[in-house]
Amino acid sequence: MDLVVDLVGAPGFPEVFASLRRRGRMVLVGAASGQIPSLDYHGIRKAGLTVTGLLFGKEMHTPRVHSMISEIFADVVAGRLVVPIEKKFALGDAAAAHRYAEQSRPFGKVILVP
Repeated sequence: MDLVVDLVGAPGFPEVFASLRRRGRMVLVGAASGQIPSLDYHGIRKAGLTVTGLLFGKEMHTPRVHSMISEIFADVVAGRLVVPIEKKFALGDAAAAHRYAEQSRPFGKVILVP
């Protein structure tokens, strides 16, 4: 993954964290699970990851923030927020996809399709 936005916290966190690509980004927004995960300092440094915390604080439960989040989800569902896809590769062609991504410097995402 290029970017992970974590709203939940501890359950499944190790797997989500492990899914980040080298130089990937993680935004820690909340701990809806009620648990706070621990971070692997050495793993973050070694993979060149960027981990950012985001705190809405007292605003998290305001109508303004709920409206903003609802609008973002509506845009995703309606197709107004689109991630550009440069090229698709079959999962079996993963090595070719990696070469393409490294050599071609694509504008959009390079996707592996099972």
